[in-house]
Amino acid sequence: MMDRFMLIKTTDSFGMGGSICAELYCTILKDGSISLRECMNQYEYGRLNFKSIRGIVTPSQFIAALKKTEAICDEFTDHEVLEKLFTKLPLFSIHSAIYIRCRDGELGEEFFNKTYPLMKNVVIDLPNDFAKAISIFDVIYNYVKVWFDEHQRLPSGEHQILNHTIVFPLSKAT
Repeated sequence: MMDRFMLIKTTDSFGMGGSICAELYCTILKDGSISLRECMNQYEYGRLNFKSIRGIVTPSQFIAALKKTEAICDEFTDHEVLEKLFTKLPLFSIHSAIYIRCRDGELGEEFFNKTYPLMKNVVIDLPNDFAKAISIFDVIYNYVKVWFDEHQRLPSGEHQILNHTIVFPLSKAT
């Protein structure tokens, strides 16, 4: 079953052509992939729908697609959009935020891409607060990095991290 929802909307701006706002719609498809569609709502002239960006399955693809939505990315930070996405796709939203941190930080994009197949299936009870959930996953990613450096493989099974029981699925990646 498809789930389509407005992810985020700019405030109305007023000009010579009347009032206008940008909206970003997100669709979660049956196969689990995501599509994004930016729309401009010009109240006097109607709605302008841009071409959908389809086939999004990884955080790197989501962030790249988000950068193509000019009116949205000019008004909102990636973090603000991901915070809205958190209500519908909490793990994906957190992984996308962590992807940005890994890409721009010491863990690196390569490490993120290597561990994402494992991390996307981690079993954990998440807090309802986006910032707290990201903080927990920052620690988990660092734990996985240290584990990998020490054991030359990714963790599997139950691990206690920050008073949370984290269940890592069995991994074929090394």
